[in-house]
Formats: sequence, structure tokens, C-alpha cells
Amino acid sequence: MSSPKYVVGDLFTAPEGAILVHACNTLGSWGSGIALTFREQYPEAFVAYQAHCNQHKLSESLVGSCLIIRGDYHDVACLFTSRAYGRRKDRKEQILDATRSALLDLNAQNVEPRKELHACRFNSGKFGVPWEETENILLDLHIPITANTPE
Repeated sequence: MSSPKYVVGDLFTAPEGAILVHACNTLGSWGSGIALTFREQYPEAFVAYQAHCNQHKLSESLVGSCLIIRGDYHDVACLFTSRAYGRRKDRKEQILDATRSALLDLNAQNVEPRKELHACRFNSGKFGVPWEETENILLDLHIPITANTPE
């Protein structure tokens, strides 16, 4: 069984070629939390993410999917785990269901040569889902990921 590997340090210092994974809403907003840091670190990825959300605005197909945005140094994986954010975010059970589906989509897209996955403890910040519940999905799906924790 693949369990997450934990490292202390900045997610954005992951090795070159890694896919940086984070949970996103479907509204095209990276306005706070780790998403804001992604927007600041990868402005081109934010533009691509926002355009993807706008293109699928009236569709329910984004929830539970993954968008991988290719980059020069890192790729960015957007796991669409909630329709909205703040008070309008989805319920915990919905976020966990969408997380399972989005991780399966990520895994299907991460084909040979497979790239390393690095992530923060996604869903546990602004979406308010206890990390252990997201971690259980990773364990169940046998998805190897390095989880960066702050220093």
C-alpha cells in the first residue's frame, strides 16, 4: 500500500518535473490560502485554470475532475473538489467524493513516464476537511504522493 511520504518544507521547492497538486473550486478563483500562493507563483497556470473554469461554467463536469497545467519547471494539478468556496463550499462528504474522482483522473493522466506528485495537505485549509479523511482516500487508491508540511 502506498502511503503519503511526509516532508517538512516549502511545496514550491519540489524537484523539477514534479506535479504540484492542490484542491480547487470550479469558479475560477485562487483568492486565498494555498491557492493564492499558487496564483502568485504560477500566474500563467492561474490564467489557464480560470479559462478552463469559464469554458465549463454551466457544466457539472468539473467537480471530481483534474486539470493538469504543464509548466517549464513544475506542472500544476488542479483537483476540482468543490463547486464554490467560503460559505458556499460543498459539504465535506461531497468534497471527499469529488476528491476520490479527481485523484483517479489525475492518476489516469499521469502516464509514463510517471511524474512525482507533491502536495500540501489539500482540502484541509479553506475547504475545512480533516487531512486524515483525504489521506485515507490516497491510501485506498494507492496513490504515492509527497505531502509537504510547513516548517
